[in-house]
Amino acid sequence: MSIATAMGGRVVGLASGRSADLVRAPGASEFFDYSSAKASDIGPADAVFDTVGTQLSSWRGILRRGGRMTTVAFPSPTALATIALSQVHGSRRIRAFAGEPPIGHLAALTDFVETHGVRSAIRETFPLEKIQQAHEAFAGRGIDGELVITV
Repeated sequence: MSIATAMGGRVVGLASGRSADLVRAPGASEFFDYSSAKASDIGPADAVFDTVGTQLSSWRGILRRGGRMTTVAFPSPTALATIALSQVHGSRRIRAFAGEPPIGHLAALTDFVETHGVRSAIRETFPLEKIQQAHEAFAGRGIDGELVITV
């Protein structure tokens, strides 16, 4: 189950066709193949979580008034400009993920995850000594589940 699903959200997944089952497993009620879908196919949204960083303006366009978008990828100067401009213009804003939440937020998130059974899709686990193989696995096949490095 995903955090959004546990909170009662309508979750729509967008990924490659081969990842449809992986995206649906944690609770996506709808799935779109990114190679053929357009933002307008998905419809209005209160929140968008982007992990690729392309077409930010298109995805921002489906946000409802007051909606928020978070991205964890910045592939180009254009993407950074789009994020910056969204802070000034309009009510649909894009936020960059900072990765340094206050400790209290992490404790609350941990409690929520444990209480609601939120799980990540783990593809493979590697010991630190095999970090090169983990990198090769990531680079060669794209993302179809998390790669975990154990220390």
